[in-house]
Amino acid sequence: MNTDERWVGWLAGMIDGEGTVAIARSLNRKGYQRGIQMRAFVQIAGTERAAIDRAKELLEQVSGHRAFIHAVTRYNPNHKPGWAVGTYSNSAMLALLTILRPLFIIKKEHAVGVGAFWRRHLIPGRRRTDEDFHFDEIDYARCRVLNARGNHGGPDLADLEAMLHESEPHDG
Repeated sequence: MNTDERWVGWLAGMIDGEGTVAIARSLNRKGYQRGIQMRAFVQIAGTERAAIDRAKELLEQVSGHRAFIHAVTRYNPNHKPGWAVGTYSNSAMLALLTILRPLFIIKKEHAVGVGAFWRRHLIPGRRRTDEDFHFDEIDYARCRVLNARGNHGGPDLADLEAMLHESEPHDG
């Protein structure tokens, strides 16, 4: 990576302030065990196209993978047009979170859950276990709570921490 450290810091700040670090979940898709597909992603959304274009360049430089960019649907015609940029690539997530996680303030906890998720998914040839699916659901729920704007009736962070503690392997 030959990206200036200041721009790496800027990218981390954009993700921290305007971005999302999370796990996406799709239900009832054919070909996936239990009808669920999950994948980690990083996304930045905003209305300033120049900033979004610069974020795309930096995401690609830091991760070494192509990033997506698309228009964001606005439901209020008085709002400015918006764009989103990001990546779903597991190997891009590995590179991004390794470099950017120490710089995050707000998204640090998000990155921990997503990091645990992609580490379980990056073992080639390994068959996924029931325990893997259980931990995927916990990481998904954690990201959902952390990314929520207000409580939407789901578990709060204390409930998730209790679930994680109960799920940890016990000696004995």
